[in-house]
Amino acid sequence: MGEWVRRLRAAAEPALRGTPILDRSASADEIARFIEGFRDELGHRRPVDGALLRVLLGVKPTPAPQERLPGAGRQSPDCGLWSVLADWTPWTPPEWMRARGPLASDGMEGAIEVWTETELSCVHALWSIGRRERDTGLRTRCIEAAAWMMDAMQPDNGTNHPWAIHVFAWRWAAERNDEARMYAESMLHNCMISLGRPDRFSACVLWHAAAELECE
Repeated sequence: MGEWVRRLRAAAEPALRGTPILDRSASADEIARFIEGFRDELGHRRPVDGALLRVLLGVKPTPAPQERLPGAGRQSPDCGLWSVLADWTPWTPPEWMRARGPLASDGMEGAIEVWTETELSCVHALWSIGRRERDTGLRTRCIEAAAWMMDAMQPDNGTNHPWAIHVFAWRWAAERNDEARMYAESMLHNCMISLGRPDRFSACVLWHAAAELECE
């Protein structure tokens, strides 16, 4: 695991310098402003960003209105799982979570990039929930969902954000699954294509993924 932790942190660090993620002397106000004002290099902020950053920075916030994906009539599945982590909500399996295959719907309605990113974000969050709850069944479910993704989807079908990269890296380290290693390596490569390094948001995802691997 140590090799992948180092790789993920080394890739993420350039984009995170000067932020509270690396500067642990940052005050609570500085952290709050960073979370509130966070945008990627293109000025984008996704509905999941706030919850991810609160988890990453160890902030337990006051309840906030649920963020929804543009055009969605309900909260996105991944936003729901990340909110469970960010708000320390007691774990109850959501009605939409499937018992086999992908965690969320496999209908892939709409753009395949959005569906893939949402699914992998769900896997990423559920892995952390499983660790928090000490629930090996949730970890097994994540591994099964990741295996389904490897069979059904190419790693470049997402939006180049490396969600759940640690799950694939874990499969390589624990099971010596070469396909999982190649999947993780492709995800790491893809998030560097535009800037020659991970964008700011991808760097946050990588940093959290490295932290999860460190817990192994």
